[in-house]
Amino acid sequence: MVADPSCACEITLQPVRRYGVDCAILFSDIMTIPIALGMEVEMRPGPYFPRPLESDEDVEKLAYNPAYMNDVYAALKLVRAELDPAKAVVGFCGAPWTCVAYMVGKDKAKAWAHKYPHRAHAALRKCTAVAIDFLIKQYHAGADVLQVFESQAADLGPNDFRNFALPYLTEIAREVKRACPHAPMTVFPRGAAHYATRWIAQGTEYDCVSVDWGTEPKMAREMAGEDLTLQGNLEPDVLYEPVENIRKEEYR
Repeated sequence: MVADPSCACEITLQPVRRYGVDCAILFSDIMTIPIALGMEVEMRPGPYFPRPLESDEDVEKLAYNPAYMNDVYAALKLVRAELDPAKAVVGFCGAPWTCVAYMVGKDKAKAWAHKYPHRAHAALRKCTAVAIDFLIKQYHAGADVLQVFESQAADLGPNDFRNFALPYLTEIAREVKRACPHAPMTVFPRGAAHYATRWIAQGTEYDCVSVDWGTEPKMAREMAGEDLTLQGNLEPDVLYEPVENIRKEEYR
């Protein structure tokens, strides 16, 4: 469905039509970058990489095929053409560490990165270059906001986050902003916002941090300062409660 622009457009627009939300999040997948680099991905529970990254040769073989992304840009153009101009379209990509974690295997990625740091950083650099190009082209195709999903940040402690995630997240924001100065950017360091928000606020060009539910809002605001927007933080299971309880949590 991700590779079918018409289908991706329809799925993207359905929540807007049904619930009147104020933005449309592009129906896509964070596995787009690994696939565009030539990795085979099977969408069994996982996702599953039948030939994960292991050796230096595996990393060297990673080669970006920009044409693979064309369906995403086509879907964005369709969404932007059909959506109310007052509503934003959110484009996104998987962050480098998250992509590499899947490409190696989530259960062994951190050990692999520590054992073969030169190999890990080579893979991270390749994912970073693709992410920059991908986000810039999404913006030009009609995305109003760009989000970077560091979904596997929880697997990293503070030191590993500074080594394997933060430099690449910083580079992505810097280079995308260089090409698209007016593009709002947000980053989601899932499971790491309780320490990473401060570094993102002080040393990167992101406009917003998506804060997971495990971070105390007051602490996040103190780390973010006055200029960085915070988004998210709602405990997902609260959505099973009565509407009035959900409203209270929204404004907590």
